[in-house]
Amino acid sequence: MTTATRSNVSPYAFAKELGVRPQMVYNYISKGWIKAETNELGKKFITPDEQERVIAKRAEKAAEKKAQIDTELGEVHEALEALENA
Repeated sequence: MTTATRSNVSPYAFAKELGVRPQMVYNYISKGWIKAETNELGKKFITPDEQERVIAKRAEKAAEKKAQIDTELGEVHEALEALENA
């Protein structure tokens, strides 16, 4: 979803979208990792821009982790080949 089609969502709904427990999103809000706004009724919500930022950051971290794993696996495969050729 793009920012234009997103709307303000509750931390609970955002957690479901991310596939994590709601407690994690509320914890990230309390630590300041996710910025939440408060409406006139005192309920927290996450803006579309913040949703996009969090989703992009999660994708970036996942890509970095995958690259690190691929690098480590490549090193293991090279070491195994060296042992087989020795």
